[in-house]
Amino acid sequence: MAADYAYSINRTANPCVASSQSSYVASIKDAATFTAQTCTNGTISAAKDQTSPVITTLIGDSLVATDNKTLKITLQAPAAYFLQEMTFPVYYPIQQSLVGSDITNEKWLDQLSVGATGTALKLKPNPHWWGYVRGTHPYIQEFDFTFFSNGDTIYTAYQAGQFEYAYQISPATLVDPARNDPDFHEYTQLVETYLGINNLKPPFDNADAREAVCLAINRDQLNTAILKNTVNPLWSAIPKGMPGYLANATGPEGVTATTGDQTKAKAHWAAYVASLGGKPVPTISLLYNQSTATRKAFWEGVVAQINQTLGLSVTTTVTDGTTWVHDLTVGNYQFGRMGWAADYPDPQDFLTTMFTTDSSVFAGQGTADTTPALHKADTEPDAAKRAQAYATAHQTLLNTAAVCPLYQNKAQYKVRTYVHGFAVNAETYIGLDSLVNMYITKH
Repeated sequence: MAADYAYSINRTANPCVASSQSSYVASIKDAATFTAQTCTNGTISAAKDQTSPVITTLIGDSLVATDNKTLKITLQAPAAYFLQEMTFPVYYPIQQSLVGSDITNEKWLDQLSVGATGTALKLKPNPHWWGYVRGTHPYIQEFDFTFFSNGDTIYTAYQAGQFEYAYQISPATLVDPARNDPDFHEYTQLVETYLGINNLKPPFDNADAREAVCLAINRDQLNTAILKNTVNPLWSAIPKGMPGYLANATGPEGVTATTGDQTKAKAHWAAYVASLGGKPVPTISLLYNQSTATRKAFWEGVVAQINQTLGLSVTTTVTDGTTWVHDLTVGNYQFGRMGWAADYPDPQDFLTTMFTTDSSVFAGQGTADTTPALHKADTEPDAAKRAQAYATAHQTLLNTAAVCPLYQNKAQYKVRTYVHGFAVNAETYIGLDSLVNMYITKH
């Protein structure tokens, strides 16, 4: 029903729900204003400095169900990526009758899960799924998931026979010995890892300083020595397989090798130091969150390469995942681990979402010249012109290390040979076809 789609989108934008995914509906007229308002005990009031009237719903305004099968959506401004953005899960419909009158109610999820806790989750099929009326029935009636705070223990538990599936093999030193095992699987993800550089924080408000650290990194050496060839080093800020991937992307000064260029790195650092006019170089620390021994070794390796090439004493700031995300969002970092996974098939999802000065995801990103260019590309109706505009802005960001890509992620996992039809897609999801057709044979 069109009304269910309208309800679901409106629920995501509603400030009383306080969804972490509300930015994905911000393209819709008045959605950003709606979300920015405050909600106290179910009562919505204007945000600070808001001059427009209080918005209590988008339904009937920018979301109009003209009949049961037609939903009219009005955008805030032209958005050439919007149809692709609508493939993101926040646009999936939820029946209002399941949620009830309280829009913040999460109890409706109990129909799909059993015993959801901080360490485990049991999922069962949605009894209202549309496939049933078409005669399709999933074979497996329950999935039991266990959450781990340390990624290194997942594979250990799998090896001990505790689970049918281990979504990662860690540490990386265990991958090569497992490659010939019948339960081993590997795939390339639409996920990328970057050295996120805060363009607003000294010393990286200086282009020479950014280019120096980005060129000092030998991605190939880190992949071989630490990651054990489990990733694909690259210069493109969009992963291969996504629209907007630059096969001919180069780093600063046109460097094509993913080994970097340490000679050029030293020259850029010397230029930065000269620009200080005798003032001292700021203390520098790299931010990352630790979840596995391999991640720790990788980022410590990045720092070691930078220190060795540039003669610095960069340190590391290691946090938990929540603090790491918060610090990146508010700009409380100089540089550090940054990553993004594809949400929908459009360059805007990577470039404009992350690498603009007004990004709501990561602070300190983008440049004054590329941000307007990316926003203009977002609205360009001509597909060829739009692709070229993104490509130009993309390379411009790379030229001054406003973006510093490191590698495209790959995943190595194991699943028992008696589990059939199981597959993980490039977006790291277990797809619907797999969930429906998966079955277990006697073992």
